[in-house]
Amino acid sequence: MRRAAALGGAVALAAGLAAAAPVIGQEAPDGGIAAREAALDAAAGWRDALEAHRAPQLPTPGDTESVILLLSDPPAADAAAGERAAAAAAIADAQERLTPVLADLGATVTFRYRMLVNAIGVRVPAGRLEPLAALPEIRAVVPVTFLAPAQAGAGAPAGPAAGGAPPVSGARGPAHLALIDGGVDAGHPWLGGGIGPTYPIVGGDDLVGRDGDPSAEPGEPGDVHGTQLAGLVLRSPALQGLAPERVPRLVAYRVVAREPVGGRLRPLARTDRVLAALERAVDPDGDGDPRDRAEVILMGLAAGFGGGGADPLAEALAAADRLGSTVVVPAGNDGPTFARPGAVGGPAAAPTAIAVGGAAPAGPAR
Repeated sequence: MRRAAALGGAVALAAGLAAAAPVIGQEAPDGGIAAREAALDAAAGWRDALEAHRAPQLPTPGDTESVILLLSDPPAADAAAGERAAAAAAIADAQERLTPVLADLGATVTFRYRMLVNAIGVRVPAGRLEPLAALPEIRAVVPVTFLAPAQAGAGAPAGPAAGGAPPVSGARGPAHLALIDGGVDAGHPWLGGGIGPTYPIVGGDDLVGRDGDPSAEPGEPGDVHGTQLAGLVLRSPALQGLAPERVPRLVAYRVVAREPVGGRLRPLARTDRVLAALERAVDPDGDGDPRDRAEVILMGLAAGFGGGGADPLAEALAAADRLGSTVVVPAGNDGPTFARPGAVGGPAAAPTAIAVGGAAPAGPAR
C-alpha cells in the first residue's frame, strides 16, 4: 500500500509540474513569462504542506535522553599489560576534564568507562545531542538500548535438578565467574545462603539501584532469571567433585529492571548498565589492573539484532577477550526485540563471544 501511495504521489507531482511547464520546443506567445509564473504558482501551492513538516519539533519540557559518549582515545585494554593501570588513570583524568564541558551542555554523567571502552554514559535534555556530538573529544554518540533476559519461562528451577544438598560454605578458591543478569536470591539453598568471602557468591554490584548489593529485589521478574542462572552454574555437574580450592566462585552484577517498553513494564537490561558491569567484571577492584578479572563472564542477555555504526557493547566484548576473559552469551529468547525466530543478534553475534543456544523437541503437528 505504501509503494502504491508513493507511486501515486510521484505521478501526481509529475503531472502537476507538466501542466505548469511549457512544452519543450514550443515558444510561448509572451516569451514564456506566463508559463514561468504558472510554474511558480504551482510550486507555491506546496509551501504550506512542506513547511508544516519542516517546522522544528520542540521536545517536551523535562524529557531526557540517555546516551553513551564514545571518546576518541583508546581504552586501557589497548595498552601494554604493564601499562594498563597508568592508561586507566590517564583516561580518568581526561574524562574528569571533560565533565564540566558536558555539564555546561546540560548532561548528567551516569557511568564512566575506561577499561574496555573509553566512554561516558550521560543523561541529557532532549534535543541536546548535536552539541555533544560536535565536541572534538567525542567520536560517536550511541543511544542506550535494551537487552532481554534470555529465558523461556519464569517457572524453571534454580538448578539442574530438584533436591540435593546446598553447596558447602567455607574457604574457597578465587572468583573465576562473573554473572551479568538480574539480581540473585542468595538465600536460595543452592546459592549457599549468603553473599561474602565464605560463600559461593563472593560479591558483586547493583547497577540499577547503585547500592552495591546484587541481591534480588522482591517482586522483580528479572531477578528470578538471575537466580536461575546462578543456580545452574554453581550446581553444574562439571563442578561436582572438585577440591574446595578449585571450585570457582561467582561475582554477580544486577543490570535488569522494569523498563517501560511497548506500553508495558518489562524486565530489560539497559546497555549502559551492561557496559558498566562488564567493566567491573574485568577490573573488580577498579585499580586499572585487570589481573583480578573474571576468567569467564556469563551474560544471560540477548538482543534481537545488531545495528550498524559504533557499538560500545561489541567493542567491550572484543576488549574483554583481549584481556583474557571469555564471554558466554545466549542466542535467542531475546524478548520484545522483534527478531525473527532463530535469529542470532546482539552480543551473541560478537566474533569473540561463545554463543549458546537451546533446542527443544518438535511439538505436535498442526
